[in-house]
Amino acid sequence: MTESATQLLLNATESGNIPAAARLRLREHSRIFLAGPPGSGKGTQGPFLGKLLEVPHVHIGDLFRSNVAGRTKLGMKAMKHMRRGELVPDEVTLGMVAERLQDPDTQHGFLLDGLPRNLNQAEAVDDLLATTSGKVDAVLNVDISREESFRRLVGRRVCRNDSSHVAHIMYATPHKYGICDVCNGPLYLREDDTRHTIGARWDVWHAQTEPVVRKYGAEGVLIPISGIGTVSDITERAITALNAYFG
Repeated sequence: MTESATQLLLNATESGNIPAAARLRLREHSRIFLAGPPGSGKGTQGPFLGKLLEVPHVHIGDLFRSNVAGRTKLGMKAMKHMRRGELVPDEVTLGMVAERLQDPDTQHGFLLDGLPRNLNQAEAVDDLLATTSGKVDAVLNVDISREESFRRLVGRRVCRNDSSHVAHIMYATPHKYGICDVCNGPLYLREDDTRHTIGARWDVWHAQTEPVVRKYGAEGVLIPISGIGTVSDITERAITALNAYFG
């Protein structure tokens, strides 16, 4: 899945057709927003799609962590609000995004994950892109049901040693109860993966983020796909849908 664009095109020449991912790489730019309800797996898909399209996966959570760890001006502003248990103001978040989208690796596109979450942010991001890179090319919405979301998140267990090591009590059962298969670290249920918190996150999604999805649908840039299946199934589904959309 991480095969180079050059090799993909060489393979395409030999076989007489251009693979789906390579075809998308021939575009001048791919500015894509990732959307989807809690537990849809867009955070998992982002890195895979970024490698296939050769554009960076710009995750809002990662931006916060890197700015706070680097003690940047925006990171320090965000930290003040977080320490008080407050939401970080949109202008701080958008400032981080604006700086990130000025980096050279975003010249030919990006996958923006975690923003916009509401209509005000959507308008602000649209304005930001208008001054930097034009406009969003597509919004990929990974859809799952509320019931599936609960099954995925309530059953998820994360390693305390490395949060990228994830198990699941139904779908990826660890060999030893409560122990990470990768590093033998302890597994735990994240606070935001409890039933109460997941329900609250879905309420926020319906009230604030679904209107954003409808906005981009009305503008003709929304690409809905099912989030049910294996990671590779959904990645292939996303690439196929993007190719159909771009033509």
